[in-house]
Amino acid sequence: MAERRIKQNKQTKGVLRNQKKSTVRESRTESYKVQHSQDQSYSSQGPVSQSTRKKTIIGLIVVILIALLYYFRGIFVVALVNGQPITHLALIQSLEQQGGNQTLKALVDKTLIYQEAAKKHISVSQSETNREMKNLQDNLASQGQNLNELLTSRGMSRDQLTDQIKTELLIKKLLADQINVSDKEVTDYIAANKDQLPQGKSAKDLRNYVKNVLEQQKLSQKAQSWISTLEKNAKISYFVNF
Repeated sequence: MAERRIKQNKQTKGVLRNQKKSTVRESRTESYKVQHSQDQSYSSQGPVSQSTRKKTIIGLIVVILIALLYYFRGIFVVALVNGQPITHLALIQSLEQQGGNQTLKALVDKTLIYQEAAKKHISVSQSETNREMKNLQDNLASQGQNLNELLTSRGMSRDQLTDQIKTELLIKKLLADQINVSDKEVTDYIAANKDQLPQGKSAKDLRNYVKNVLEQQKLSQKAQSWISTLEKNAKISYFVNF
């Protein structure tokens, strides 16, 4: 009886082991099928997803490029005449032909002036520029003129005027010891130009105004010869011909 039970127990254990192995094999087979199915699903969907993503990116790039071209259209085309474009390059070439030499000379002269001021440690502060701007506005107002209207008529901006004033103040400081206006010169000028002078000013203000006018005249004359000397003594290389 004991031997029979032992045999039965061995047979039962063997059957259980076989059943367990079979279950494991079935489980592995099922897992492999599921994984294989997922791999197939991914491989079938992956290329489509990547293709869609690429198309989306390309579309966004095209939209951005179109937007940039429209926003910066003035860089390439300045006008359309019955659908025919006038390019920015054509405009620049035309402007160079009309006033290229004069504009280049002005830039060269300005550079020489600033270099000379730097050598002598001379500068112009913002407050000095603002004060000169206010004096100009007041003088124009006393003559019934408006600064903004005058700038518009001459095609200038306020920033350009400010830059011009700064350059003139630098020249004035550089040549200060060479510009002198005597009281006699002021008196003679007032007597000769009484009708053209601003009305409503006190005697002191009028003399200061006239003195400033005479200083500007002398400064302008002296500055021309002084700048010519700077040009002769400078090493200037030109790389364009107009």
